[in-house]
Amino acid sequence: MSGMSSHNFFYQIKLCFLDQPNTSTADLKFWTTQRDGCVELRTEESGIASLPPVTIHQLIQDSVQKYGDYVALASKQGDQWNKLTYKQYYEQCRIAAKGFLKLGLERYHGVGILGFNSAEWFISDIGAILAGGFAVGIYTTNSAEACHYVAENCEANILVVENHKQLQKILQVSNHQ
Repeated sequence: MSGMSSHNFFYQIKLCFLDQPNTSTADLKFWTTQRDGCVELRTEESGIASLPPVTIHQLIQDSVQKYGDYVALASKQGDQWNKLTYKQYYEQCRIAAKGFLKLGLERYHGVGILGFNSAEWFISDIGAILAGGFAVGIYTTNSAEACHYVAENCEANILVVENHKQLQKILQVSNHQ
């Protein structure tokens, strides 16, 4: 990968515009507030900034290749530690992604995750990204109205809740438009 030519790098940026035909490279900025917006990547001739960009999916696949049987996540439930290897973590993320798509996750829409840090939280996070959406953490201390605001603002198609208490908050505001 380190021998990538500038022609190939330009091609990678152009891939971003396949569904935006009227956009030119002159229109690129270093940031965007648009969920489907493209940005210019800052690169250098040498050093870490000269490495080609990678997607989250590529990064995880590389980690599985290198560290597949090593522990990626560990969480404690009661007195017992539950451990997932990189292979298991990736497979669980793929299952979550497929589930989100089956439930109707649209590209560039959010998956709201309402719960404390847990293996399921991280699986939902990466699953959302693998499915073409993005993860949106929602504080468990939020009121029902604040949860509704976050979910509406990120155009969440899916909400993942930790427990019955968090589900009840969502159900309180589920009919708001």
